[in-house]
Amino acid sequence: MRRTSLHRIFKAVTCDIRQEVLTPVAVLFSGGLDSMILSALLDECLDPSYEIDLLNVSFDGQSAPDRISAKAGVMELRRIAPLRRWKLVEIDADLSTFDLETKHVMSLINPANTYMDLNIGIALWLAARGSGWVYEVNNNDCDEDLLCNERVKY
Repeated sequence: MRRTSLHRIFKAVTCDIRQEVLTPVAVLFSGGLDSMILSALLDECLDPSYEIDLLNVSFDGQSAPDRISAKAGVMELRRIAPLRRWKLVEIDADLSTFDLETKHVMSLINPANTYMDLNIGIALWLAARGSGWVYEVNNNDCDEDLLCNERVKY
C-alpha cells in the first residue's frame, strides 16, 4: 500500500495534479551536507503544500552533534524555502534498551561487522517507526536574540 501511495504522490507531482490530502514525505536528517542536499532537492521536486518530515535520531539527547546540526539545518531550510512546512522530528534513542532488538537489526543490515553498522541500523530502525517529538520554533512571541521552541508528540 505504501509503495502505491508513493507512486501516486510521484504521479501527482510529475503531472501537476494536486491531492486533497497532504501526504508526508520524510528524510533521515542529521543536518549534515548529504541530508541538507536531499531535503533541498525534495523541496525542488515537490509542491510546496507537501510537508517534509526531517527525522533526526539521537543517541545522546539534545547535546548530540547531529541534533544540534539538525536544528541549525532546519532553520536554514525554513529560511531558503519558507513556503514549505518542515517538521524536525526528534527521535531519542538509548542503546542500552535495545538488547532484544539488536540481534534482529544486525540480521537485517549488511555489512554488520562494526559498532557503526549497528548505530546506523538502529537509527534507520527507529526512524522507520517515526516515534518522536516535533521540534517547532515559534518566532512570533520571541525576542530576536531568543529562540522559543516547543516539543509536540509526533
